[in-house]
Amino acid sequence: MERKISELTASNSARAFGQVLRHLRQKRNLTQEHVASGASMPIQRYTQIDLGCSEPDLIELFRIAQAVEIDPSELVRLFEEHFPQTAHVLVQKP
Repeated sequence: MERKISELTASNSARAFGQVLRHLRQKRNLTQEHVASGASMPIQRYTQIDLGCSEPDLIELFRIAQAVEIDPSELVRLFEEHFPQTAHVLVQKP
């Protein structure tokens, strides 16, 4: 069965965001547990985001950014910089 374009876009953006987040976390020598604790979220939820299985909501984005000691806008900028096509598709009007 074919998935809808919106589902594919969400899946792609989750994977892309997870890659950026994971790279940043590893670069700072932080564990998933450390970031989840710092972001006040269950480790299972953080792991879904880190692995690109799920996207963070806005509050989670801010908490994760704080836990990895980066400004939320910088985290979004890194996502846009490393995955411009995915970011572009997300802001296109239907």
